[in-house]
Amino acid sequence: MSELRIYVASLADYNAGNLHGKWIDCEGKDVDDLQAEVDDMLERSKLPDAEEFAIHDAEGFGDLIGEYTPLSQVASYVEIIDEHDEAGLAWIEVAQDLGLELDDFDDHYRGEWNDFEEYATNWFDEVYYELVKMADSQAYVTIDYEQFARDLRHEYSVVENGGTVYVFQDEA
Repeated sequence: MSELRIYVASLADYNAGNLHGKWIDCEGKDVDDLQAEVDDMLERSKLPDAEEFAIHDAEGFGDLIGEYTPLSQVASYVEIIDEHDEAGLAWIEVAQDLGLELDDFDDHYRGEWNDFEEYATNWFDEVYYELVKMADSQAYVTIDYEQFARDLRHEYSVVENGGTVYVFQDEA
């Protein structure tokens, strides 16, 4: 996982043609910590009216951070990513797409896999094994795992990142 950081710049300085800003390491920081660092940067400006800032760059957040992303939102992202690494970053994208709460990670996360078919195969084998055990039988079936995965895929969000897929069930 790459470092989580943002570059904040004073808008008064920017509008006056000056570059005044600072990189903030976000890992392990809450909104108050981030705000304190922004305030420190603004106080160091040579312009007396340096009160507003913008985020001009970000690292480790993918495309989640924009110029005017609130620090409270950045802090929420940091908390999820700090706790769940790449899966947390994937979850943020999924949660935003589906309108879910960031705190619901554990209710939706189904793991890290090589591909969705591997997840579907594992899921089927576990459920089938439990059904056979409950029925106390030795029943065997032939399953088309590829077709099963295609059918099951409609109930899940899958984020691919560098040869790994993160699987989230759309409805918990």
